[in-house]
Amino acid sequence: MLMLIDNSDLIYQFTILAIFSIAIIFFVAMYWYAQSLQSAIRDEEQTRQELLVNSLELDKSKLRNNILEAESATSAERTKRLELEATLHHNKLISNSLFQSRQSELLAEIESMLIKAEDSVQVEKGEIGKIKQKLRESLRMEEGWASFRDQFLQIHPDFFSLLQREYPRLTQNDLRHCAYIKMRLTTKEIARLMGINPSSVQISRVRLKKKMALAKEVDLIKFVAAY
Repeated sequence: MLMLIDNSDLIYQFTILAIFSIAIIFFVAMYWYAQSLQSAIRDEEQTRQELLVNSLELDKSKLRNNILEAESATSAERTKRLELEATLHHNKLISNSLFQSRQSELLAEIESMLIKAEDSVQVEKGEIGKIKQKLRESLRMEEGWASFRDQFLQIHPDFFSLLQREYPRLTQNDLRHCAYIKMRLTTKEIARLMGINPSSVQISRVRLKKKMALAKEVDLIKFVAAY
């Protein structure tokens, strides 16, 4: 009769080993899953943060663009306003120059009428009345060089100082002539404003070029207009 071998201890050890192995595998799997889950969460959080940062950067970029557009619009509006003011000042100065030119004409007419009156033995009352009328008209139109200078400086504030610094030999009359040139007034208009004849204006320009040591080929009008 064969004797049965008791394998219960071996089975028990095998079972314990199997359970232990399964537990190790389970814990390793759980650890790997936990690490993967944390990594996925970190990646998701990083992606969310990157999206948030990108969104904030986009908002900042839009805000900067809006600010730049607003500044550009403000600058354009300011430039337009300054150009309009400069145009108004320029027109006012031209108008003033024409008034002064007309005044010079009136004074010349008065002088001519007085000369005629002196040559007459009897002066007609009508002639005296005309002279008085011309004088009143001249007084109403009196603006003067000082007024012209003040308005001119509003448009070209550095004009006289630049000329005086670079060409100290220039007189006040020379500077006045240069201002009229800057305003693009004709020779005839400048002659009236300065109380001289047109030929004297041309002579004055020749002297100006000498004082400023300009070459003969240099156009004085373009040169002064560039200041």
